[in-house]
Amino acid sequence: MSQYVNSNCTGFKGGITYHVIRDGVPFTNSGYPSFIPVQRLTEYYFFRRRASRYIQSKIQPDIIHAHGTEGPYSLLASQLSYPYITSIQGILREIVKHESSILNFLKVRSEKKAIESGDFFGCRTDFDSSYVKSINKKSNIIYLPEAMNSLYFSEEWKMVGENNLVFIGTICERKGIFDLIKALNLIKRKVNLKIIGTGSASDTQKLSKMIEYFQLEDSVELMGRLDPQEILVVFKESLLCVLPSHVDNSPNTVAEAQAFGIPVLSTRVGGIPSMISENVTGFLTEPKNSEGLAESIEKILDKREILNEISEREKLLAHDNYYPSKVAEITVAAYRNILSL
Repeated sequence: MSQYVNSNCTGFKGGITYHVIRDGVPFTNSGYPSFIPVQRLTEYYFFRRRASRYIQSKIQPDIIHAHGTEGPYSLLASQLSYPYITSIQGILREIVKHESSILNFLKVRSEKKAIESGDFFGCRTDFDSSYVKSINKKSNIIYLPEAMNSLYFSEEWKMVGENNLVFIGTICERKGIFDLIKALNLIKRKVNLKIIGTGSASDTQKLSKMIEYFQLEDSVELMGRLDPQEILVVFKESLLCVLPSHVDNSPNTVAEAQAFGIPVLSTRVGGIPSMISENVTGFLTEPKNSEGLAESIEKILDKREILNEISEREKLLAHDNYYPSKVAEITVAAYRNILSL
């Protein structure tokens, strides 16, 4: 859906037909004003009505694959007569515990309705599978991973001599970036950190002030938003990817790092333990614990000899679970399974 088109339109590229369904204020060329969350309050009623008519008259699919439960797509699929599967992405009920707002609470309402209404769900971790089952005991769970950019599989990580760390994610409390800065201040040896990502003005300012307070200006570099090719360059220069999240289901940062083979240190929260087997395909530590995070980083720096083994094992895991052609095979098999029932 898009508010940037005047009417529904269709495009064709690479053997794929794309349908863009207009969303916005009726009879105008504008979207809904941000200060009045009409779509959230109505659970995208107007878009769902428009899209429902378009899908039934123009597309008539064999199956619908809805991505995410916080938006309109799974609810839209539930009101149509076609078989469908919903891929679970983030778990809004958990996110709202850390980032409470009216909009997030409205998303949680939509998430719950979408899960209650569905029959088939594509899940990636024990965490999201359990969450779906807690709301809809009759749901059918199908393992449905997400493909990572093939660029990350194109080269292999090689251990660097410097103690270079990289963080990729939104600059916010929930991603644990402030815990990481506090941890760096506790580490006695020289450690460098590159931070890839953006955040709100207030969180970015808080981060900058914290770096200045701990006098880490020479050790920490804020890189902003980078494209995959630029991220790959940073991966090549880094010893460890660190993501100390407070809550996460299956963060792409972890999957992308594993695809390239850079060892990952993350937290024992949400679905991350389904992605990382401790000391086998990565490292885990406890969330919201700067002292523990600093200690984990120190231990890894002291046993660099196992990092090559970690790298090899996580690349095998990533190839089996995130390589585009593998994911395509798994996804098509899921569609056929649903259509056969």
